[in-house]
Amino acid sequence: MSHQLSLREQFAFEQTTSNTIQLSFLKFQKTKKENKYFFTGFNRHTLSKFLSYKLGYYRILKEDSYIIVKYNNGIVVEAQPFTAKNELLEVLDRLDTETVDFDGSLISINRDAILEKFANVQPQYFTSGSLDILIELKKEFLRDTKDHSFFYFKNGIVKTSSECQELIPYTEIKNKLIWKSWINDHEIQLDQFTDHSMFEKFISNVSGSDKWNQAFISAIGYVLTNSNPPSKSQAIILYDESITDVNNPSGGTGKGIFAKALSYLRQQVVIDGKKFDPNSKFVFQNVAEDTQVVVIDDVKPFMDFKFFHSILSEGLTVEGKNQASWKFSSDKTPKIIISSNSVFSNKGTTNKRRQYILEFSDFYSSKIITGVEEPVKDHHGCMFFQDWDQKEWNRFYNFMLYCSRFYLKNGLIAIKPKNHSDNLLLIQTHEDFYIWVNDQGFKVETAYKRDDYFTPFKQEYFGDSKELSVQKFNKWMKAFAESKAWVYHSSRSNSQSYFVFSGTENSKQDDDECPF
Repeated sequence: MSHQLSLREQFAFEQTTSNTIQLSFLKFQKTKKENKYFFTGFNRHTLSKFLSYKLGYYRILKEDSYIIVKYNNGIVVEAQPFTAKNELLEVLDRLDTETVDFDGSLISINRDAILEKFANVQPQYFTSGSLDILIELKKEFLRDTKDHSFFYFKNGIVKTSSECQELIPYTEIKNKLIWKSWINDHEIQLDQFTDHSMFEKFISNVSGSDKWNQAFISAIGYVLTNSNPPSKSQAIILYDESITDVNNPSGGTGKGIFAKALSYLRQQVVIDGKKFDPNSKFVFQNVAEDTQVVVIDDVKPFMDFKFFHSILSEGLTVEGKNQASWKFSSDKTPKIIISSNSVFSNKGTTNKRRQYILEFSDFYSSKIITGVEEPVKDHHGCMFFQDWDQKEWNRFYNFMLYCSRFYLKNGLIAIKPKNHSDNLLLIQTHEDFYIWVNDQGFKVETAYKRDDYFTPFKQEYFGDSKELSVQKFNKWMKAFAESKAWVYHSSRSNSQSYFVFSGTENSKQDDDECPF
């Protein structure tokens, strides 16, 4: 490579003024007493060109500031100022101390003097506040559109659409940038293997039905789409289908495998949900410019989803400790995946519109008896990802590309979660109440005396305990009504308290479509 050569091998001396000569960015000036040139410093403008055109370091605009990248034929990786400084230092270190004849004059090249001068001036050039030493790279990153997605492999880029896919060489991508971290170290062979991948069978198992299988496939395709229409941006919520005990969550259904699979095609940041604090301004500090998916794994119960409303509609803000904050534009904000062993409310139009819920069946978790079983490994005969050979990887990638095409053609499949309402009721109330209220056979437009239900329920399950009050009972009854898509009304007449439910008797069962 050219930058492994010395400056003397790459450049010729050039007369810039009557008393000044340059070797690339090194300046030499003639002394008055003798016909000899000595090193005097660095030409900042020429040094800027050398750092960018020869060493590949540029700056890229990041909101109101810049970041440094290393550029090579359209592929970029974020770099730090010290990496550019160290590489330039290696160039200077390859100089020889020598005296060179130039048109009858002598040029003294003193390597030690040059290195000492560089040590003195480098803080002016190579700090985060002095990035103007580098040329700005004004190319745009290659992004997905509403009609196409791009997937980066070792041997080319796969471009998918609703109807087809094609492998195109990197050389055909003109005037666009690609993060190096986006490129997968796999040589894709499109549709060479027609048998089903293990991951495709896994998705079939955890989805539980043909309609839910389509929902899972559409969700995968949605996450893989590296663009975000703000009006349609949704978080993918991963729940267990089985009724959840918030005090003893089960898990083991495959939510982690689902999220990890996506990391092999899209740059992903995983945040520990147990430590996820929406009130911390540093909650997304590990998210970088090349991040495409953010997974919040195993969030704490009762998290308020409203925190994500502005992120999904306006864009994600990132702030690191002792660093300036910056913000993704809404269309470039990473996809959000939230995994939880307990559900949180989707009450309200905005919550419903911004959540796409996937419920994982107990196909694998039901096989966990003692806790030492590995149901995925036992069922498929190997550990996912780490035990796959190249053929299985190729089958996996081809299935994921199919998911992309499916989403581009069909969008997210509208489907109502099976047990979300029941899970939410259980979490919002009490296990005994959940069982009791579902056994009562309540109907809409029927008046019930509150004491005919509150008093016997309290005596049977709480006795003389003050834990259950009338106010809490009313709150639980309201939660029950909401789980049925009913409305709970309470009133008093002739010193008696009554309650009645309004709504459609089978509204929950008949509503098969999601409101988006």
